[in-house]
Amino acid sequence: MTSISRGHLTRILKAGKVSWQSTTTWKNSNDTDFVAKMQRVLALYDTPPKDGRVICVDEFGPLNLQPRKGKAWRPGKNPRRLRATYNRYSGAMHLLGALDLATGKIYHRIRERKRWREFLAFVKSLRERWPGGTLHLIVDNYSLHKHPQVKAWAAANDIELVFLPTYASWLNWIESEFAALRYFALNGTDHRSHPEQNAAIAAHVRWHNQHAHPKASSPIRGPVIPPRLRDAPLDRLDGPSHHAVASRPPADRAMPRPPGRASVSQRRRSLEYGLCSSTSPLTQVNSDASDALLNAHSPSDYPRCP
Repeated sequence: MTSISRGHLTRILKAGKVSWQSTTTWKNSNDTDFVAKMQRVLALYDTPPKDGRVICVDEFGPLNLQPRKGKAWRPGKNPRRLRATYNRYSGAMHLLGALDLATGKIYHRIRERKRWREFLAFVKSLRERWPGGTLHLIVDNYSLHKHPQVKAWAAANDIELVFLPTYASWLNWIESEFAALRYFALNGTDHRSHPEQNAAIAAHVRWHNQHAHPKASSPIRGPVIPPRLRDAPLDRLDGPSHHAVASRPPADRAMPRPPGRASVSQRRRSLEYGLCSSTSPLTQVNSDASDALLNAHSPSDYPRCP
């Protein structure tokens, strides 16, 4: 193999728009009505009904009493250390949360159990908070959301339960707020009682609501795929790319960055099918591109599209 300098390798990778990225897992939805359900959710996000309210609802937890890794301001060379072992004598609690898209505020309850009874009581509290108009609740397919008594009460009280496609929790806007709650209220803590931990969560929610603003034009979309793959059969794509077939915006509208990452093989396949920049000297990458890149000593040696 020909040796090249670190600087030259950096230029090659930059020219090819290749970067070192994290790899995570992705589970495809097996919902046969995935497209219709996703379009329904995105429509509520982008154009909420004037005579109703869109609320994203989900559960967060379990809330154990345990040391949680995180970051904190500390004097130099004096990091904080948390205990490594803990017990579960105090049990776990569960948070039920709702994100109001009209104001961006979060409403929550913390309970010892997570059953359909607790969920129905939470839904009733939302109905009491907003007594007029239809409530459109974005929820996942957890069994307690589909309990007959929950569905019957919701139908009788002008509440629409909008179910996400299976394995598509990333479509629920409240998930991003839960990530912030975990980062700011729980990470780096070691609460010794549930009241103490619940108070920390409540303090974060109060701060969030004081700085909240309406949620409009959701950034949630399916990932971008190469034009040549947009009409490809679903079994040719092993990442979340088939979601973009339904959520692809018009040509004059740029698509935001997807909430999830494509798998390594999907990114490689995207390159193999010609996902390249017309301004870059690296305009095509095939399965043998790695050797071509390492052996290239000048831009004229880069592989090109035919």
